[in-house]
Amino acid sequence: MNSTIDLLKLALGESDKYALMNFLQVCTDSTLFQRKDCNIEDVVSLVNSLLNVSADYEKGVLIMKVLLPQCKSDLVERNLLQWLQQCFKGLQSHSYLVTPYVLLRELLIYSKDYPDIRKQTALNIVSKILEHYFKDTRQLATELLLPFLQCLEQILLHYGKACGHWKNKIEQFLLQHLECPPAVVNACARCFLKISGIGPITPDMEVIKEQWYGKQKFLISALHTLLDRLYNHINEIQGIYEKYIDRSDSSGFPEISETFSLKNAQRLTVQYTSLAEFLRIMLLGMFPVTKRIYSDAILSVICRGLSVTCTTLEANVTNDSIILSTQIPAIHCACLNILDSLILSCRRSLLPQAELICKLCSQTLKWTKVNFCEFGQCKPYSLLRVKAYNCLNTWLTISRVGSYVQHYINDIIPSVLSDIHNDKPTIILNVSAKRLKGKVGKKQRKKQKEVQNLENKLATTINPLANKEVCAAALNFLSSLLESSFFLISHNIHKQLQEQIVSELLMAQTALNLSLDLPIPYTDEACRLALYTALLALCNNHHPKFPAPCNYAVPIFTNGLNDNSLLVSRFCSQAVANIDKMLHPIGPTLSCALELSNEVSTSRNVLPTTTTGLHTNINNVNGSITKTNNNRTVQDHVPLNDSLVLESIPKLFENHILSESINNDKDKNENISYIVKPIEEKNIQQIKNNESNVTMQETQIKENEITTQVVENNYVEELTEENKIISPNEIKNPKRKLNNEIISETPREKKRKEDNREHFETEINELEKEMLSSFVDIIDVNI
Repeated sequence: MNSTIDLLKLALGESDKYALMNFLQVCTDSTLFQRKDCNIEDVVSLVNSLLNVSADYEKGVLIMKVLLPQCKSDLVERNLLQWLQQCFKGLQSHSYLVTPYVLLRELLIYSKDYPDIRKQTALNIVSKILEHYFKDTRQLATELLLPFLQCLEQILLHYGKACGHWKNKIEQFLLQHLECPPAVVNACARCFLKISGIGPITPDMEVIKEQWYGKQKFLISALHTLLDRLYNHINEIQGIYEKYIDRSDSSGFPEISETFSLKNAQRLTVQYTSLAEFLRIMLLGMFPVTKRIYSDAILSVICRGLSVTCTTLEANVTNDSIILSTQIPAIHCACLNILDSLILSCRRSLLPQAELICKLCSQTLKWTKVNFCEFGQCKPYSLLRVKAYNCLNTWLTISRVGSYVQHYINDIIPSVLSDIHNDKPTIILNVSAKRLKGKVGKKQRKKQKEVQNLENKLATTINPLANKEVCAAALNFLSSLLESSFFLISHNIHKQLQEQIVSELLMAQTALNLSLDLPIPYTDEACRLALYTALLALCNNHHPKFPAPCNYAVPIFTNGLNDNSLLVSRFCSQAVANIDKMLHPIGPTLSCALELSNEVSTSRNVLPTTTTGLHTNINNVNGSITKTNNNRTVQDHVPLNDSLVLESIPKLFENHILSESINNDKDKNENISYIVKPIEEKNIQQIKNNESNVTMQETQIKENEITTQVVENNYVEELTEENKIISPNEIKNPKRKLNNEIISETPREKKRKEDNREHFETEINELEKEMLSSFVDIIDVNI
């Protein structure tokens, strides 16, 4: 006996259908129908027998829904057409079962992979379904509307040619459901997009392109028509939007009376929001050809919808303006949704409209900002502010540096700071008037009684999660702002943001450590995560004129590892690693000593020698000669370290050292037979060559020293001559003459030059002696 089949039959024998649903859930989780001990063909036979019986039809559909993903391809191909017919039979019945619609959608997706079944489905099943629903435009129950639209979407996608005859009927059916719930409207919008793709297949697909463009223009015209009715009773700024309206187009929208009442205004707003969703899906939905987007017309709808605000309506208060003010937030949310989808579809092609995009979002945040709100209560226009932040976030992510947001940053940042921080009201402690009786005057007691009648600021109920969506959206926008345009923002704003975010994090961590109430709304983990993300963005993208808050970020992120939220803790661990790489780079620092070559490293075995003369040190490293005195330094290359090493001496006298050691051994033992005369002559020749090289270097050093000293003396003489008091006789007979004439010198000057020359010769002789003695010392040490 097959155990799975037996269990299935036992579940079917129960009067309660929940036993069967529980067993089918186990089959889904454990894939019981794919086990070796289960004969899946027996299960298929059982399901087919249940589908043929009206009383057991629901049970058969439930089993089929679980069995279909676990069936093999050949088994599905043999039974797929029969199952499609059984599902259509369930649709024809007047039952309110949702499962047949769900199963039909899955079967339609499977049928496209089998050419024979696909052809029969298009001719028989699909045509019958469309005729059944759209011939007389049947009215579906509310609970069946969404499953049916999901099936219709798959039919339009995979069997578009079979729907060509019913295309207009389907479009009217979709437009009649504009006032349904958002999920149904979204499904209708997806079907509306699929209708645009129904047409003849040509190499250039020009027909389908024109159909999509025509549907786009239809939606833009319909949106302007609805705004005409909504803004009919106010003084609207006239624009150029009239050319985008097609008055001859007869729309199939639900009819609304011309009377402008609260109910009619609500219905018009709902239709406007639904058509905005249609346009959003048209812009973002997948389509087989390239879309030609009418961006100017779409922006005209957005600008017109956002031009009227509650602030402008306060200038002329009427009954109609009060009714319209209740619908303004919903209209603006729909416009911002269109703008967000337009940015996502056009991307950087909208850079010429960067200023307009930033202006629209900035003015929305500006007029929705409130200066006072009860602590722990939701702020007005919260959803609208979230939409504005999300739209700016999308624009910054796509446009990067070209966002133009830096020109509106002074209007946006105050709104951000007000949304991420909530001030606690102060508590006033009052002394009872009875205690003050006899101690103060009568006027003071009267004033104290008036203070006691003040309202308690904390009397309202506090919601710890109030405004969490607005706070998270503002912080996410702030992170995108810093990542894209941090260097375009002034350092004062960077400082302000750092102070606010660091203080919020410190207060939140202190409250967590002391088991106190967290600042509102940072009880929500999404807000805390966005706050940590903003701090990391401040560290990674700090202003060039203002330092990053790394000194605060390290302890904050370290304490964040102990956060209750796993998401926050994981992010803090990544942030700690990021900050650690900033503070301790992986590569060597600039102050690290460089690796020296083998020649320099071998020369360190020789004692360093310093030649002193005229307060001058000689440094030769890798062929560069450096001269250092008390006043100035002339060098070819920067020395590698502070020590002065004479490298050229052991390099030049390497062979000389070897030959000297051989000669010394020869003096000690004259009878050694392995020293050959030709070798000695060769070594002597090498020694002479090396000595000549050393002599040339010494001469070059002397010349450089003499030149340096002469330049210094001339400079001193010029200063002396400039500061010298000249006698009248000297004025009459000037020493300096033009045209390169010979200048006569005084006996005093001649004597001074002779003294300097003698001094230079003495110093040079001493330098020669010191260098020669140092060479001898080096030779002796090596020996």
